[in-house]
Amino acid sequence: MKIKVIKTIIFSALVLILSGCNEFLDINTDPNNPTDPDYALILTDAQLHMSQALSYGSGGLTTLLGVYTHQTVTRESFDAYGIAGADFEIETPWRSLYAGSLENLEDMIHKSLAEEEGDETLDYSIYRGIAKILKAYIFSQMVDVWGDIPFSEALNSAEFRFPVYDNDESIYPQLHAMLDDGIADLQLADPSSQQNPGINDLIYGGDLDSWIIAANSIKLKLYTQVRLVQDVSGDIATTLNAGVFESIDDDFELQYGITNTPENRYPGFLVDYAGNQITQYVSPWFYETMMGMTNEFHPNNPFANIRDPRVPYYFINQLQESDDSENPTEYRHEDAEWGSFITIHFGSISTDRDHANRSSSTMLGIYAVGGKYNDAAFDGRVDANDATGACPQRFLTYKDILFLKAELAQLGIISDDPKVLLEAAMEAAFEKVDDVVIKVGSNQTIPELSGSDAVVAYIEAVLAVYDDADADKKMEIIMTQKWISSLGSAIDQYSDYRRTGFPVMFDPATDGDPLTETSRSYPLSMPWSANDLTLNANAPDQKLISTSGVFWNNNN
Repeated sequence: MKIKVIKTIIFSALVLILSGCNEFLDINTDPNNPTDPDYALILTDAQLHMSQALSYGSGGLTTLLGVYTHQTVTRESFDAYGIAGADFEIETPWRSLYAGSLENLEDMIHKSLAEEEGDETLDYSIYRGIAKILKAYIFSQMVDVWGDIPFSEALNSAEFRFPVYDNDESIYPQLHAMLDDGIADLQLADPSSQQNPGINDLIYGGDLDSWIIAANSIKLKLYTQVRLVQDVSGDIATTLNAGVFESIDDDFELQYGITNTPENRYPGFLVDYAGNQITQYVSPWFYETMMGMTNEFHPNNPFANIRDPRVPYYFINQLQESDDSENPTEYRHEDAEWGSFITIHFGSISTDRDHANRSSSTMLGIYAVGGKYNDAAFDGRVDANDATGACPQRFLTYKDILFLKAELAQLGIISDDPKVLLEAAMEAAFEKVDDVVIKVGSNQTIPELSGSDAVVAYIEAVLAVYDDADADKKMEIIMTQKWISSLGSAIDQYSDYRRTGFPVMFDPATDGDPLTETSRSYPLSMPWSANDLTLNANAPDQKLISTSGVFWNNNN
């Protein structure tokens, strides 16, 4: 039998060698850099790498920063602010964004220009416009997470083998220029051109108007981001006049599918629902905020006694009330309607932290990862057969823009009524949950949130708290509502917290949990990739993340 297998292998190898003889001497052909690139496939690949790097899932930044914005908890190495440059959660997104997304987008831009010079009948302005907008967005997210990064020399390895780390403050203006260039390309392009990527554009399907509105919306976010260090009122007015997101249909997101051959389900769904352990636990702080709970652990909940109707859309409890767990639990809250909420504490050093409770612990639900809705039909262990995993990865949405406007109005930077904008933002946030539920395509019977009695009552209660608050508290309410709505997309929330100080988050050093590690300070940026620092001769020394903030953050 072994002889037969060996002969088969040898024969197959000979066939491959002989069939390749005609091309054997073509040593100048690089299969990784084709001279006739398929722009549609390059765009698709760049978008998928970007989404993976920013999402929940293996090596996604939301997996990391969801913990540091106290929406989720983990038992991984980066718990308790213990992130290091060599950690998988840093190395993976850094590499994926540069090598998987940015280099592909840069190649698309340069190769399309070269092709057009050789053939005046070609017009790849659609691809260039989309590529420039995506580049600007990715670089902006990287600056917001890491601060100084390779930028000006980063995507030209032929000339700059060791790219310098550019000052983060110098990068932001160039991103605005890049967005403007992308908009200009798209305004000159013919949307009916055969060069339109269509369905290969996984975000907008080649709709140029949507890309232009997205670019303006990204600009609004970037201007808001730097409002503490420069006067942005004129730029914001100009951007708003140009047009930003006006409905949920404008949302900048990438929709995942339902198949596993090939695999196209949401990365965060695969990690826990399809796995034999849970890696993304729900933060007790986040849960108690949404449940309206106040206690010694969470005494100043801004929404005390106001129960959020989104809880069963956000979390799925695997046990009914008071059911036995498979192992001892660290944090457990019983609810007659929704069952037993079970999780662990941030930075815990408790002996109960490390017990395996795969069939007992609460999991992220339908809104965050395309998982299960928490209805009354509890049936024990939840797995990949209980849901589709077909949720979108949200990058920037209509509700986010409304929350940005509410923030700007609260500060007097724009003249709109901040309470009206807050109400509109909350309504859009509930509408977004319904939108995700539809896109996930669950076979459960899931009630619509928008306009329901529970939602109307919740919004009225939050606005009553807002009415009674001083200016600082009003800002806390706006930012906390934005934080709640953002589950599944944590990068902007990490920026919001460093920039505004809100929402108020669990502080292991002061919030009185005796089983929590308290020795580390909050990270003001993430450490650079240790691999890049080792290989790049122009890289700086690794920074101290507890003191090295991003330029727009003077709220340390």
